[in-house]
Amino acid sequence: MIDQTGTVHSHPRSSRLRRALVVLLFGLLLVHSPVWAEDGRIEYRSLVSYVIDGNVLLESDVSVRLSGLTRAALQSGVALEFDVEIDVVRQRNFWPDKTLRRYQIPVRLSYQELTRSYRLERLNSGQRANFSKLNDALDAVAQLRDVVLVPVTEMAEPGRYYGVMRVQLDLDALPGPLRTQAYFSGAWQLDNGEQSWPLR
Repeated sequence: MIDQTGTVHSHPRSSRLRRALVVLLFGLLLVHSPVWAEDGRIEYRSLVSYVIDGNVLLESDVSVRLSGLTRAALQSGVALEFDVEIDVVRQRNFWPDKTLRRYQIPVRLSYQELTRSYRLERLNSGQRANFSKLNDALDAVAQLRDVVLVPVTEMAEPGRYYGVMRVQLDLDALPGPLRTQAYFSGAWQLDNGEQSWPLR
């Protein structure tokens, strides 16, 4: 569509149609392309806790890798949302372990076609960062520094305390038609999605 100044604008209807075609395309590839059905994976490289000023802090390095299909969807304009979940747990001998605290950090990853870069946004804080390489952006999804988990005073009772981290791709955040297909495909699953480590 061209306005009176001669500027070309994309029609909203054409934008919606283009997005629908992208979703349909990847839905078909999801079903008919076993080459792209390799599983994504997560590698917990380092989960370390330490005490500063009476608080237990966390430093984490986690490698996230996507399947070929998921990478292609991202680079075609489908934003991916990850859930980074952290539990602080006290082990008990005769009862189920008790979760003292739970933190959820939603993270959105999108591809910026104009700059050919990847934007990572932590939805709780609004913190954003741009990356020229996809693997660098994925490594930052669950990279945390000096995150306060729990005051030491909440760990006064005797026993073992440990943390649990889970990193998952949020399938519910995908566009509707693609979401339905993703639930039945290993290409959208992240293997090894949980890791524990000692707090003391």
